[in-house]
Amino acid sequence: MRGKEKLPVAEERYGWERPVLMRGCGDRRMTGRPGGKVTGPAAGFIPHHADFDYGDPNGVKFYVVGGDALGPNDMTTGAVWKFDATMAMGAALMLPGGQGGYAGVSVDVSRTGVVLVSTLDRWWPGDEVFRTTDGGETWRALLDGATYTRETGPWTIDSRPHWIGDVKVDPHNPERARFVTGYGIWATENLTKADDGGTVAWDFLNTGLEETVPLKVVSLPNEGGVVAAYGDMGVVRHPNPQVAPGPADRAQPHTGTAPSVAVEELAPGVMARTTRVRAAVTRPMAARIGRTLEGRRSRRRRTDPVG
Repeated sequence: MRGKEKLPVAEERYGWERPVLMRGCGDRRMTGRPGGKVTGPAAGFIPHHADFDYGDPNGVKFYVVGGDALGPNDMTTGAVWKFDATMAMGAALMLPGGQGGYAGVSVDVSRTGVVLVSTLDRWWPGDEVFRTTDGGETWRALLDGATYTRETGPWTIDSRPHWIGDVKVDPHNPERARFVTGYGIWATENLTKADDGGTVAWDFLNTGLEETVPLKVVSLPNEGGVVAAYGDMGVVRHPNPQVAPGPADRAQPHTGTAPSVAVEELAPGVMARTTRVRAAVTRPMAARIGRTLEGRRSRRRRTDPVG
């Protein structure tokens, strides 16, 4: 933007009464007030990300995505909005249904009207990346029906993409895009396959980058390696910590977050783990204890602690 042209600015903060979406100009002065309510079609929502489409023949367009919470785990609704560059006019775009909101947006600089958006907390029917080639009139899902390569993270076969906090199209290559999840980064090199109904291929590019939360790590006596308890991922055995574990190294049944794991030093095949599972509305999180005699995958004996 040059001179005194308006520049929309979005801001989100904890402890503020309302989200902020204001306009600025070339001398950095701001119109609007801190804590000012988002107006028009975006009223009441928190902006998460935004991007410009400079190539629109009818003038620069400004896309904003957001929802009713900061996330990453408490958004219940949201929308995608399209404004002109002055933000004097705008409208909410219609995307396929589902719960949750939106967190990521990216405009393809090589083709006007081509935009990617990502959902957040869309637990039903599942988080998704949507693509439009006509400025938001129609949308195509890029994850449902796609192919996935997991060579650098075979354990991800039990983890579908979620918490998609952002998505980006490579400004130098319209075939290339990346999106982040709650456990790593997915990438594609054939994004435009979606234009003619083809299958988009996603690759888990996470060598040397692990987006997990280890809560406890225990050495395995006599045999090397470790067993670890993770947030969301459960219990995973690492025969070689330098190599990504496979599906067979992930404890079953998979029950989500495992706060702790213990190994019997005199009998390393005997292990115990704790898990947190969502039980009911009146008892949202319940603790369970599981025990295995096999030292690897099977932990079928589960009991609720007394009291």
